Amino acid sequence: MESYSTTIRKIFLLCFLISTAMYGGDVFWNNPSGGNWSDGTNWDTGLAPQPGDNVFITLDGTYTITLDVNMDVNSLALGAATGTQTLAATSRTLNATIGMTINANGVLQLDNSNTVNAGITSTGTIYIRGQGNTMNGALTLQTGSLMLLDASVSHSIITFNNTVNNSGTIRLEDNVVNSRICRISTGASGVVNNLAGGTVISTGTVGSR
Repeated sequence: MESYSTTIRKIFLLCFLISTAMYGGDVFWNNPSGGNWSDGTNWDTGLAPQPGDNVFITLDGTYTITLDVNMDVNSLALGAATGTQTLAATSRTLNATIGMTINANGVLQLDNSNTVNAGITSTGTIYIRGQGNTMNGALTLQTGSLMLLDASVSHSIITFNNTVNNSGTIRLEDNVVNSRICRISTGASGVVNNLAGGTVISTGTVGSR
């Protein structure tokens, strides 16, 4: 028969395991050559990020991480002190419960058909290269940040279903030779505010709706 103290220790251990599973921990990218998000060897824990984890892509160097699965985390910090750190996604859902931070050297690259369910605060770069992208969280572009919509490959269309506050630069570019159109759309509750210090630059044919 177990002693009272042994039973209590088991209860505390169980509570700890449940807490860890519910709230996750801090997970750091550790491959300076880049690679796939889903590959556990690229993370300091040996596992790809799980729901509840706070994810840090803050390793110095220039590399690209391919988001080869949907992302579901508590938070994401993208961008180190030196180099350029790019998180590239195509046809993915990006969930971050308390939001995403893009630091000055971080690049969030959205190609086609991505859905971002997270608030984003950026002093870095958001690069929209394809069509059918949707942002459902509030977006804050701080001084020094850049959001580039590039329609050189296909129509660059993004829908904002929340508030965009721009104190940085929004640049919309199209490929005139290929008659591309660069378009920003807002949903029923979407609005784009160009604040003091904010700049919107367009080239070629640009549309909004």
